[in-house]
Amino acid sequence: MKKVLIILMLSLACLHSNAQLLEPGKEVYKSPKLKQAIKAHRTVAILPFDTHIAYRKTPKDFDSTAHLRNEAELSKQVQFDVYTALIKEFFKYKVRFQNIQETNQLLKQAGMEGSLDMYGKDEVAKALGVDAVIYGDFLRKENTPNVGIVAAAIFGYNKTAEVTMSLKIANGADGEVLWAYTKLMNEIGAPEAKDVFERQMEKLTRNLPYTRGVFSVF
Repeated sequence: MKKVLIILMLSLACLHSNAQLLEPGKEVYKSPKLKQAIKAHRTVAILPFDTHIAYRKTPKDFDSTAHLRNEAELSKQVQFDVYTALIKEFFKYKVRFQNIQETNQLLKQAGMEGSLDMYGKDEVAKALGVDAVIYGDFLRKENTPNVGIVAAAIFGYNKTAEVTMSLKIANGADGEVLWAYTKLMNEIGAPEAKDVFERQMEKLTRNLPYTRGVFSVF
């Protein structure tokens, strides 16, 4: 029994120190109009994301007000992370990404802040003065693995999560979805959404249709 416990503890320690993501697959949608439409795109805005944090079993100390606040903060954080990842390698892209501070200020001035789902993406693009908008969803579903109370207490290994992230490009002229990328990932030992997102960005930068060389359209 003691030997089994030691092996279990060592295995969990390894998982905790080497957080990993198991990636079962992705879905990519490309509109027949994509190649032609993005010829006219010069400036693209990144909108706050629609974010949700769910639990397979609601925590005993669940606070609905704090939960909504956390989702709102995550919405802006994912927007910031997408923008940061894209401008970090801006030379890869044939468009300019609008600064998110300008984007959020313009949304506030237009009365769209916090209610983007009430407007067409063409209306949003017009208010922002851009040719297209990038937006999406980020869903994190918490789960508690059966690792045992002792192991969880020692290693802090008490969570896994299923994360689904989608990214879309809507044409500013008519609001039509031109491109969509969805990824489901099982997260092990990396409870921060940021850890998941950094790995997702590696995939995104190779798939975004604005990347130089993806289409010879400019």
